Amino acid sequence: LKFFSHPQHRRPQSLEHFELHRPFMADPGESWAPPGFASPYILNPTMLFGGEAPKLRGICVSGVSISLANFPATNLRTLDLRRIPFALCPSSSDFLDVLREARNLRRLHLDSAGPVMPRPPPHIRSPAHLTRLRDLFVGGGPSDWVHWLLSHIDAPQLPCLTLARTDFLNDGLLLPFL
Repeated sequence: LKFFSHPQHRRPQSLEHFELHRPFMADPGESWAPPGFASPYILNPTMLFGGEAPKLRGICVSGVSISLANFPATNLRTLDLRRIPFALCPSSSDFLDVLREARNLRRLHLDSAGPVMPRPPPHIRSPAHLTRLRDLFVGGGPSDWVHWLLSHIDAPQLPCLTLARTDFLNDGLLLPFL
């Protein structure tokens, strides 16, 4: 990831879509890093492109922790985060700031990744208004996290909502919320 985060270089002016998939990821409940693994570029969130990618419309990262602080989200239409250990996921404040800035977001895909839910969950200061969101996928998280996340998103025109691999049937919190 050093290539994509160097402070003086690699600030793409025309990049519209970026994907980065890490090949290894443990099953839920297993150690996600092999013994002896110590890559600082995986274990520490990396700011991609020095925070500058003016035409970026889509990003998909799988198994890689990225920093969302000062992330270029103005033109973002797709945010796809997958298989990031929750301990390395973006902070809730950085994640919600990105959603609030990404007014053109059409697809949000969070598969075993997403913002770290603060404990105890604070009062919602204001939800992210995603009036153009068309596809929301949330999977692989505990039901209290899913409830917390959904309570921070206002998507009045949302035609497609997918909740996957969450045990909301055994939890009285999420089902009545839906």
